[in-house]
Amino acid sequence: MRRARVTPTVLAAASTLGAILPMHVLFAPTTWARPALVAILVVAATGMLGRWALPGRVLVALTQLVCLLGTLTLTLLRETTWHGIPTASTVRAVGEAITATVTAIQTQAAPVAVTPEVTLVLALAVGVVALVVDVVAVTSAMPAAAGLPLLAAFAASSANTGAGLGVTYFLLPAAAWIALLGHDGVARLQRWGSAVARPRGGAPPDLSRTLLARARGMAVAVLAGAVVLPAVIPHLPPTFLAGGLGRADDSRGRGEGGGNRLVDSLAVARSLEDRSTDPVLTYQTDDPVPPPLRVDVLLHYEDGVWRPASASTYDTGGAFPASQADVAVSRRVQTTTIRDNVLRGPQLALPGTPLALDIDPTAWRIDANGTVRVLDRREEYTVRYEEVTPTAAQLRASDPYTAGDAQSLEIDQASRAYLRDVLAGIAPEDLGAAETAWRIQAFLRSAQFTYALDLADPVQVDAQGREVPADPLSQFLATRRGYCVQFATAMAMMARHRGIPARVAIGFLQGRRDGETWSVVAADAHAWPELFFPGIGWVRYEPTPGTRSGAAPGWSTEQTTAPAPTGPGSTSSASASAEATPDAATEGSVATGSATDWRSRLQGWLGANIQVLLGLLGAVLALAATPVAGLAHRRLALRRARDDAERVEAAWESMLDGLASIGVRPGAGDTPRQARTTLSSRAHLDREADADLAGVVTTLERARYAPPGSEVDDVTRAARRVVQSAVSKRRLTARVQARLWPVEGRRAWQELGAALSGRLRRRS
Repeated sequence: MRRARVTPTVLAAASTLGAILPMHVLFAPTTWARPALVAILVVAATGMLGRWALPGRVLVALTQLVCLLGTLTLTLLRETTWHGIPTASTVRAVGEAITATVTAIQTQAAPVAVTPEVTLVLALAVGVVALVVDVVAVTSAMPAAAGLPLLAAFAASSANTGAGLGVTYFLLPAAAWIALLGHDGVARLQRWGSAVARPRGGAPPDLSRTLLARARGMAVAVLAGAVVLPAVIPHLPPTFLAGGLGRADDSRGRGEGGGNRLVDSLAVARSLEDRSTDPVLTYQTDDPVPPPLRVDVLLHYEDGVWRPASASTYDTGGAFPASQADVAVSRRVQTTTIRDNVLRGPQLALPGTPLALDIDPTAWRIDANGTVRVLDRREEYTVRYEEVTPTAAQLRASDPYTAGDAQSLEIDQASRAYLRDVLAGIAPEDLGAAETAWRIQAFLRSAQFTYALDLADPVQVDAQGREVPADPLSQFLATRRGYCVQFATAMAMMARHRGIPARVAIGFLQGRRDGETWSVVAADAHAWPELFFPGIGWVRYEPTPGTRSGAAPGWSTEQTTAPAPTGPGSTSSASASAEATPDAATEGSVATGSATDWRSRLQGWLGANIQVLLGLLGAVLALAATPVAGLAHRRLALRRARDDAERVEAAWESMLDGLASIGVRPGAGDTPRQARTTLSSRAHLDREADADLAGVVTTLERARYAPPGSEVDDVTRAARRVVQSAVSKRRLTARVQARLWPVEGRRAWQELGAALSGRLRRRS
């Protein structure tokens, strides 16, 4: 081929690199990035050498593929080779790496833990994308078609982050791809023959420069529109391409967790405004009071987000772990049949503690927390389960202070000091574990707290005058307004502060009953805390007010014999029994707040959309900057005019700039009368505007040639009417350009830049 094509090769590699940038949000740590970058460089380098030395496109692509695979094999799979030559072990290692990576993506929430297998698969995937882009855009000279693999790579990574990405993630690959298109277009144009007359003794003008200048302007406008328009155009909720990665830090979904997949990482500070009624499942049960349906349990809390502790699963051959409750602890064994389930695998909604499941044992696994994971979605299944019902005496007799592990006792450092102060007014440190749990739940279910999907504005100082940290948990305890995730987080963290192992479970409330059938919708998604008591097991509590969760479990509302807590941060109820049944008071508080607290809801909406609003404001200011600069330049010129003659000159220059914004200019060196003839014909002025132009020219001549001090008419308005008439005759795009990108505004910026640079030169 004899053409290395260095510039388009570099641009193609930059486009690929930009398209995969969002992947660093999905996989951590970023140890995979170096092999991926090496793969891109290998593809680019071998592509340039191949195009220079090899005769055909196919040979170039094959050379790139062989070099890519060889590099990854020698750097990541050297131990499976025989003196650098791949063996059957190499092939098996690649297959096992792909299987392990797919499993990790399906079962882990972002960011997925990077292992050597994940590193290999990511580097290979990035290398293949780079190869396809290079072959299509550079070797085959079709950069426009290369946008398809780039878009696929960018969508697969950015759509699974679960939250909005910064503008830079989009601008980098988009700008690189547009530059690739522009380079190809200019190269093609320069190969054309010139149809412009050659000046005497000179070279023909280079039209590619003019084309490139216009293309740059169009590219900037397109990129700006692509950034601004999505903020104002209504759109559907995102659909994730990868089942597991789609569960990144976005707890909104549908309802409080999502319709087809329940988000298993919960952002505590995020509002859940979408109350979807999309069906999730139906079930029939012999349980008179069915418990919530658990989907997952979360142990690790950091930066306001709950995450699962581990994605490791085990094949138990269909057996469940033995019950952690002693024989003396009462329990009830029930059966539930679930139908019409739309939850995608590996998630499975199960009540209580499962004892038996009518799914083929080879089709499900169980993790270290007892959570069942299925290999694919199950539309119908039956589960037999138990729910322990400990007595107050049994809870008091249990000692959880010596039973916890590091994960179930992990403390959030950001809220540590503030939560300790609040907890001191609820439960003294020498209180028993059972009494501590009862008091924490009663405090959170009291009338002091409001259940709402819109969070209160952040505060710096609480009602007791204490400084409030900016973390979500401290803000919730200070403002006392939130939804189930906040309530569950607060109780779990308070329990851990007192040495009680705690975790947060996510799943669905019981749903609505119709005859013998219960129906669960996406809006029933819920989170609740579970505390561990030796000899009993993980015990469910319900700190979310009754308006959302209904009555709390009987074992979690036992009255204490200690006096009701008082002082800052404590509940104001007169007795523990009042704390134990706060549903009616809380319900009234919610009803009153929903009817009168419109200002708080407005503030919450503004807070949730502040970034979009600031983006729109910035876009408006950016669009208005040049027109405003032009207006200021015109008014400043008129104000600085020392007499009527200079004011006429300023009005004439402003009119010429306004007409130049639509491409209408007089000839170089034209007199005012000659300019009038040219402008009138090119601007297609109507009769009134042509008369205004004649008046402006006549006044200009009088101002230039009349004796000093002569009075002349003010033609400022007539000059503006000429410009407005000329602009109104143009197409919409020309009118918009004249309004938003006027020559007078550009001149103002140029003069300002020249003045600033002059000052800097004088100072230096």
